[in-house]
Formats: sequence, C-alpha cells, structure tokens
Amino acid sequence: MRDWANTAKARGDSKSAVLVKWLKEVIRPNGKWADLRVILFTEYRASQNWLQTILATEGFSGNDRLMTMYGGMDSEKT
Repeated sequence: MRDWANTAKARGDSKSAVLVKWLKEVIRPNGKWADLRVILFTEYRASQNWLQTILATEGFSGNDRLMTMYGGMDSEKT
C-alpha cells in the first residue's frame, strides 16, 4: 500500500493535466521560458504539496521557478 501511495502521489488528475497543459502553452511555449509568472492558490497545504510534486515532475522546478508560501510559514523562509 505504501509503494502504491508513493507512486500515486506524483500522478495527476484531469484538472492538473489541464493546468500543466496551459502552463506549457503560456509559461513555457515551445520549451522556452516566457517572461510571465503565475500564482496558484490552494485551500489546503496537502493540495499545495501535491501540486508542487506534479509541477516538479513536469519540469517546472529549478532555479527558484517553483516556490511556495503558506500561512504560518517561518518569515525567514520567504
């Protein structure tokens, strides 16, 4: 069960697939980074962590391109 959960946590759903498709078209068209930024809001920290995993898996991380903020976060980390 744990192995399945570890595999499933990086698997997206239909909504995340649409988001990733849109980000690839707008933020990284033809594989080149645009000069645009996107801010995504989630209600729950678990959703934020899941979405961060999905986006990192799709190549949207690195060079401070994928950053997170959340309520209660240590102000030294912002």
